[in-house]
Amino acid sequence: MDSFSKAMSTVLVVVAVTAAAAWAQGSRAATGSGSSAPVMPAAAAGTTASKPVSGTLAQNWGDFIHFLRIARADAALAYGKAILESKPDPADVYRLSVQTESYLETLQRAERLPEMADTIAAIRKLVEEGYKKVNRDPEQIAKAIAMLGGPLRQVMIGRDRLLESGEYAVPQLISKLEEPRAPTAQKDRISEVLAKMGLPAVRPLCASLATPSPEVRIIICQSLGKIGYWQAGPYLRRLLASGDLDSVKAAAETALVTVTVDKAAGKKPVAEYFYQLAEKYYTGDESLRPDSRYETANVWYWQEDLGLTYKEVPSAIFLDVYAMRSARQALEADPNYSPAVSLWLAADLRKESRLMSESADPTLVPGQQSAEAYAKAAGAKYAQEVLVRALRDGDAAVAMGAIKALAGTAGAKNLVMPAAGGVSPLVSALSFPDKRVRFMAAEALAGARPLEKFAGDETVVTVLIDALRQTGKATVMLVEANADSRNKYKEMIRQMGFDVVDGPALSAAVQAMRQSPGADLVVLGSDITGPGPGEALALLRAEGTTAALPVLFISQEADLASMRILARGDKLVSIIAASDLDLPKLQAALKAAAAKGAGNTVMNEAEATGWALKAAQLVRLLGLTRTPVFDLTRCERALAAGLSDKREGQRVACAQALAVLSSGTAQQAIADLARSDAPAAVKIAAYQAASESVRLIGNQLTEGQSMAIVKVVMSEASPEIRSAASELLGAMNLPSEQIKVLITTTGTKGE
Repeated sequence: MDSFSKAMSTVLVVVAVTAAAAWAQGSRAATGSGSSAPVMPAAAAGTTASKPVSGTLAQNWGDFIHFLRIARADAALAYGKAILESKPDPADVYRLSVQTESYLETLQRAERLPEMADTIAAIRKLVEEGYKKVNRDPEQIAKAIAMLGGPLRQVMIGRDRLLESGEYAVPQLISKLEEPRAPTAQKDRISEVLAKMGLPAVRPLCASLATPSPEVRIIICQSLGKIGYWQAGPYLRRLLASGDLDSVKAAAETALVTVTVDKAAGKKPVAEYFYQLAEKYYTGDESLRPDSRYETANVWYWQEDLGLTYKEVPSAIFLDVYAMRSARQALEADPNYSPAVSLWLAADLRKESRLMSESADPTLVPGQQSAEAYAKAAGAKYAQEVLVRALRDGDAAVAMGAIKALAGTAGAKNLVMPAAGGVSPLVSALSFPDKRVRFMAAEALAGARPLEKFAGDETVVTVLIDALRQTGKATVMLVEANADSRNKYKEMIRQMGFDVVDGPALSAAVQAMRQSPGADLVVLGSDITGPGPGEALALLRAEGTTAALPVLFISQEADLASMRILARGDKLVSIIAASDLDLPKLQAALKAAAAKGAGNTVMNEAEATGWALKAAQLVRLLGLTRTPVFDLTRCERALAAGLSDKREGQRVACAQALAVLSSGTAQQAIADLARSDAPAAVKIAAYQAASESVRLIGNQLTEGQSMAIVKVVMSEASPEIRSAASELLGAMNLPSEQIKVLITTTGTKGE
């Protein structure tokens, strides 16, 4: 059985075990963070990265960076295109980037400009290709290692080149250390190089602790101690707890105390160390993040036949891969360390959500199932723990994965079971900012058909009503005190294809939003009162459904300074001046503001239609089962509005849902649809739904509606429509005298 299969067997065993105490946050040292962002070593004099680049390419690069820094996008774009069109050697572009101070920050700021994004992406790709070309060449690395055995000048050059190659040099360095006949002086210099590599060497060195050579394990421990990063702690502690030689364990203990700054570090359980490391990976600790310059990062392995090796993974999933690995190692150290199960599941769900459709996860092993499959196999307890974590982190993808698992495996009692805070995680999800999460939670709770009321049951119906109103069109909530300005902004926003709900004050706009499909973006005038801008923003952030919405302030000149202060305190806030506002500028501002809320992306029409249809079907299901928990009469208004929807399927679904409500007005609304100018299929479905309603609650139709039905039965309408109308007429069971009158008054003129 491979290691992954063993680990997952452990996961499934631990499913039955009660969760342990809450975890503690880790840090680089046991007493504090002190970590720094991962960076590659600076290029040293005489190295390949510092080799001068001259000529047209260097001139174009310099001008490109210069114009980016002074915000001259037009000129920068011209020089950027010149660089790309010259088809440069990627190694030269990489060397220029290394020799340019803060070049990455410059590119990151500029790539936010739509006109620069493609050019900068292409140049960053060239830099990455050049990095691989310059620093990863195995032959050059081997030559640099050989230089460590030569005279001092060669040693200095070899050392600098190896430091430049960073983690890519570690496999050959370890391999050389394992050679029994390698000169002692060369091994000593390799040890010095490993220690000077710093953070980039930590992960490959930790994986290399699996080397069969005790001598090399001691050198690795010493190097990790000199580097001094906490992330080596779990691996050193595991080595200390193993049955290794006393000399190796002594080296591991010394290094462990150094990296943790804790003399008692050896007493802490191995599982706790690895769980803490998994948490730090999951939360994206600064010292653990992959190099932001590159699209891929390395996951390191030790294989008996190959030694130290790695797999490149997309940077987007790197932290999740290592979080899963560390959580698994916690379980391998202690199968009863159950918090690691939910953390592993959460990282797996997040990893899958972050993989682009064209990307793959090379760390998957044969037979590994989908994240959803593992989440379902773990059971309700762990799925709820994952959901709690996702809600706390504001992670919609993980929340949706957890809800899917819960809906597929848990009964009603487990779904509504209160958590430590007194409310079920699934109920808490009903107020999550992302509407998909809210809808999935409502679907799970309604679909479980609970038989007893629970805290938050009324919110399920509220969310179902929101789902019924979905159209797939983005909605802006506009708050502007001045009526003329509000009408002006509203017209401009509508010209851009948005729906608008508005009001002169926040309370009125929020009330309008609650009667709509919800909001995707908020636009506030800086002169609003009762409450003012600052208080309004605070109220929006305190409300679950608006807490993560982007906010665009249309600011008066006098308010710009205070608006900028608000924007500095809230990354989802944008500002545009009212003085020179026109349609193109507002369009650009709304687009930029909406991009900040990318985690709550607007639904397209197909997705919105799916949820609206599903909500109507859920209301019907609950009505048929005569739910004692949910007040479905609250849905009548939204369902009745759906009868005039442009989507035929939604009109039919709303009619069928209204049919199971104990409401005369609902029955009358269905009958009105049946005699409207709707397509034949919709009219037939409406007659059938009205018939069902009449059978359930009796005839509640008006006399005018009754006469209209008789007329249809006696008309020259299509046989299908007359048949459906006849079914309704029969269900109405009109008194014999009344039906005689109706029939005799519908005769044809001239008989």
